[in-house]
Amino acid sequence: MKINLNKMKNEHSSRPVKRVLMPHYPVLVLLALLWCSAPSSAQQISVDPDNYQQTLRGTGGAEGKNPGHYNTQISNTQRDTVRNWLTRDLPFLTYRSYQGGKSPYDEQAEWQRFIDMYLDLKSADPNIEFHLVMMQTAKAYETQLAQGNVPDSVFDAIGDIYFEALEYLKINGVTVAGLELLNEPGGQSVISTFAPLFGKPVDHLRNTINSSANVNNVPMPKIIGPSTYGTGQLVNWVNEMKANHVAAWNNIDILATHNYGLGTVTANYVDANGKKEGRPFILTESTGKAQSDDVLTAGEAGDFTGALVVGYKLCAALNGGIEEYYAFQATGKNNNVPLVSIYQEGTNWEITRPSQHWTYRHFMSLPPAHSRVVTYTGSGYNADYLWTASLRKEGQNTVYVNVVNLRNQAETLTLDMGSSYGIAGMKHVVSDTTGNRLAIVSNTTFPDPIASASATLPAYSVSTFEVELGAPPAVPAGVNIQHKTSGDYLDGNGSNNDAELNSLASASNPDWELTDAGSGYVYIENMGLNLRLWASNDGSQVELRSNSNAGGNVKWKIEQANSTYSFIIHKRSGRKLHAKSSTGYDVRTAVASSTGDNVQFSFSNSPAARKAALDRSPGIGQSEPQGSEINLVVYPNPTTGLLEIVGKRVSEFLVTNAQGVKIMEGKGNRIDLHQVANGLYFIKVITDGKEEFTKKVIKE
Repeated sequence: MKINLNKMKNEHSSRPVKRVLMPHYPVLVLLALLWCSAPSSAQQISVDPDNYQQTLRGTGGAEGKNPGHYNTQISNTQRDTVRNWLTRDLPFLTYRSYQGGKSPYDEQAEWQRFIDMYLDLKSADPNIEFHLVMMQTAKAYETQLAQGNVPDSVFDAIGDIYFEALEYLKINGVTVAGLELLNEPGGQSVISTFAPLFGKPVDHLRNTINSSANVNNVPMPKIIGPSTYGTGQLVNWVNEMKANHVAAWNNIDILATHNYGLGTVTANYVDANGKKEGRPFILTESTGKAQSDDVLTAGEAGDFTGALVVGYKLCAALNGGIEEYYAFQATGKNNNVPLVSIYQEGTNWEITRPSQHWTYRHFMSLPPAHSRVVTYTGSGYNADYLWTASLRKEGQNTVYVNVVNLRNQAETLTLDMGSSYGIAGMKHVVSDTTGNRLAIVSNTTFPDPIASASATLPAYSVSTFEVELGAPPAVPAGVNIQHKTSGDYLDGNGSNNDAELNSLASASNPDWELTDAGSGYVYIENMGLNLRLWASNDGSQVELRSNSNAGGNVKWKIEQANSTYSFIIHKRSGRKLHAKSSTGYDVRTAVASSTGDNVQFSFSNSPAARKAALDRSPGIGQSEPQGSEINLVVYPNPTTGLLEIVGKRVSEFLVTNAQGVKIMEGKGNRIDLHQVANGLYFIKVITDGKEEFTKKVIKE
């Protein structure tokens, strides 16, 4: 059963959330912000939690040109704050540093600054890896390399520089896990020039490490390359190296690219992923600069604009095989856009977390490290505007769906976790170009798992949905389908073409079964006659037909109108099941735009039908009945104060704490817990029909 919560009645209007919500906001306002319509076309994402594509190792960071600020020109308190931001806010599993083409023994002061920063970060997180980017070494020999016929002595000299760098770092407590030989090596014309650097210089480095000259036990790092501007250029590099530089190609351990303008083409990621031949495929750098294909206006924050584009067009990279992702940069001032900005304001040094920090925190901090990328499909949106990535930790029950809205208007998103699970709970976290902060818009637990849920994406925003998976939504094995206005039940009185509404007392077989037909649809089957509710293609004729009729026109969709009543919609025509409100004897279909009460139904339990269903062989979609409690809903749960009880009229309620002590009692369907301390409570409800239910509620 697929329920679109976006159609639920709510008296509160929706508006985009730009800042952290204040704790005194009413609970229903929080719900309205999440579960209500937005003024734009609906978007839909369906996620398959079990279809893993690859593991995303995590993220890394690179310091800018001012790493000395981190250690020497800010206070110890500020340094501790920055370290926490970089190792707690952002899972820096890899730390990268850019150095020049000379030996570190010639530039010891410069090298010591980034060594100090790395060691400081590693003290907070011992698992951080270090990758060294020797970005200017190749440039120093570019003229000789371009001339061709380079003597082995030149390649040996380059290999010696690499070894001296690794040795110097090892002596100072830094072990290099990855060595990147090129950084943005240029266009197609320089491929043949620089490709040989992965051949003989790497061979010389390996020979030195394996010789008696390696007195400090320097390990051989993974060779990373070629780290091009984007995946389009990377594909050209790989093709050239495979064709004309096989030895150099075989020395590359990790295939790397950046994500600039050329890195936004999905086909290039797929192509590069197909050429990696078992190598890890990583994204070594992304910029926060605004790109030419950005959709956001020039008036928006430039760094946030670029972060949106490179951070969430990454979804194409994920689906194309990216295993590791580096955010850029860790710290510095006015050097591209840092993740933590350290700058001088008058005589004081200040630290801030720019908007790019919050954007990457969405993607990398909220999901656990080593999450697996899961597949999703989208419908009804233009990929230039809405991008998503879905992650799940294997063995855990939580899926993280990241969505960016690049439009200047709010978007409505429907998230569907598929028929195998359903949604048991969902937290919506958002950041935007105004607040530059992560704000929890809503954190909702559903009493019974639902098939899909809708939410509002503010304009120019990034949303993370933390989705707790549940079992598939329970479909009662036998139900009475009751017309809202007349109170009569859908009936079949013994003939193949009779499907009317009648009172429960006079109806001979008012019990029905909802059987899963797949893709969010059900068969509505009369239990007594073993016949299905049928409708003609245009929906004008409604009657009972044999189960052997396998046409698609016997499938129906149950779509919720509010928390109590539902529409029954014919699949093929899209029309709603209709009945006259006065007599209930006229059962047909009406246009889907009809909003009259006479097209709404409720589902009440039918004990006789449940017993009959249990006596039969289990069929598709049948499940253990949930009792009459399925029609009683207490929401929101957890709550910050106000609770609503729907599905039954409540004559009285009793609230007790976890120790059984009475907290309050009262009458009616609304309970106000604002003055109650946070914690676990039990709500005992007695309905007008003298039914008793107890629900567990969390106040937070």
